[in-house]
Amino acid sequence: MEIFNEQTEKKSLGKYRLLLIDGHNSHYTIEFLLHACLNMIIVLCYPAHGTHVYQGLDVVIFLVLKRFLAEARDTLLCNTGASLNKTNFLEIYATAHTRALTKENILQAFVKTGVWPICHDVVTDVMIALSSV
Repeated sequence: MEIFNEQTEKKSLGKYRLLLIDGHNSHYTIEFLLHACLNMIIVLCYPAHGTHVYQGLDVVIFLVLKRFLAEARDTLLCNTGASLNKTNFLEIYATAHTRALTKENILQAFVKTGVWPICHDVVTDVMIALSSV
């Protein structure tokens, strides 16, 4: 919470901020919620067992990042004959990261998960149902 506050306080210009967290009960301490209240932070907890469909990073960003990482790896192999390794990983990852983490993709993550604009129909009961296996 302190890191979130430090990283977002100046950018918020005195407005409320939204912190999205998983629904684990360890987040519901008096200290945590009091800190949020005193620092103009609205805490929104995802329902239990639902983060796989609500978290924009999982639903959009990491999917796109994985695709771009594979493309960058394949381009490296085609252009140089070299494979992805410890020496070139950061360069290849940086290329994929820059392509994936765009403002448009980040905004799409909020839309696709129904967080903003709020859309209750995006996530269905079937999507968050506990596995029967």
